[in-house]
Amino acid sequence: MPDLATIGVLLSTLLAVPAGAGAQEPDAQEVFRAFSPGVGKVEVYSDGASAPGAVGSAFFVDAEGLLATSYHVVRDVVYEPGRYSAQVELAGLGRFEAEVIHVEASHDLALLRVGVEPPHLFAFSERPPERGSRMFSLGHPADLATSVVEGTFNGSVEHRVSPRFHFTGSVNPGMSGGPAITREGLVVGINVSTAGNQLSFLVPAAEVESLLEAYREGGKAAHGTLLERVEQQFVDLHGDFLGPLLDAPLATIPLGGFRVPSGMSEALDCSAMSVDPEDDRFGGVRHTCETSDRLLAYQRNSTQLLSMVHIQLEEIDLGSLRFHAAYTEFFQNLDQWLHEGNDQASAYACEEANVAAAVKLRITFCARRNQEMPSLHDIFVRSAVIGKPVEGVVSTLRIGAVPLPLARRFLRRYLEGFSWGR
Repeated sequence: MPDLATIGVLLSTLLAVPAGAGAQEPDAQEVFRAFSPGVGKVEVYSDGASAPGAVGSAFFVDAEGLLATSYHVVRDVVYEPGRYSAQVELAGLGRFEAEVIHVEASHDLALLRVGVEPPHLFAFSERPPERGSRMFSLGHPADLATSVVEGTFNGSVEHRVSPRFHFTGSVNPGMSGGPAITREGLVVGINVSTAGNQLSFLVPAAEVESLLEAYREGGKAAHGTLLERVEQQFVDLHGDFLGPLLDAPLATIPLGGFRVPSGMSEALDCSAMSVDPEDDRFGGVRHTCETSDRLLAYQRNSTQLLSMVHIQLEEIDLGSLRFHAAYTEFFQNLDQWLHEGNDQASAYACEEANVAAAVKLRITFCARRNQEMPSLHDIFVRSAVIGKPVEGVVSTLRIGAVPLPLARRFLRRYLEGFSWGR
């Protein structure tokens, strides 16, 4: 049996506190106390309204009283500055009129200015943290008071043109525009969206720094020119994304007895599955490539940047004549695509043509103009390979908010990707 001295040594060993263990990492409560004063609630009102139509968050990024927020929170003010206005509420300080002074719509960012000295000024992290790092998101969920959400940083999101970080934490509506910070209070990203189940997304802090730099170099944008800037930003986005694809080697994949364009950019996420079994006339494979970017090119709607869907069809007990009739019907069924309601866009105007590339194609090219930003169009192209009696490919290409000349150039390049063989 051990003596008392031995027992004392054992107890002291078991209860010993490692060096530095007494200095605990800040918890969410400490982070909230230290940094929440620099976060405000953004409310957007229409004339005569007693309640806001949109609610979000913002945080101070400059000693002039500049706050960063999400473009989608304040886009009504950008579209109709005479009808809509923004206010920022700061805990303990009151409510202030906010001026939208600059935007970067392609990254879903905006800068506001209020006439108050920042109670806390946020600094930016020089680089993203390691995956799995502890982080804290601040904002106003569901129009409640300022809240803090603890989560983890999980790196960059793939298959995007406009960059995003993955934050595992419950960023809820109303928190858009708030900061996601390290425990030291450095901004890693800005809350922008969520897919639920703690799957949330951030705009990288570097994009906010770029927007601040653009403001400091060029000054504030007048209300009348904000929408013009938004239009040019989408033009530039497509130039940066589609432009390089026009000269790059054309990536294709085998699909049945054909080759089709696919995987033309790392921003495209591609997948394949069997043709819908509900259509028992056909067998085959459906191949989809798309970006996850949604462009805020309308006041009330968004549009996907790019998607392409190829459906390889084979006859099942139809014979060549009945297959041809069913294949033609499948190609011409456009109602679900072209009758989407959008009062800020013209109706789709369509033209049809036969195109002789490496294979013969029948195409329907449709475009609708953005009424507020007339250099931008939404493009819809349906194509069908012609020439095989019991097999074919029907493809759909969609591009959102793109200049029409660039869309036509890209379409010519895209159609070069169709050919016979594996």
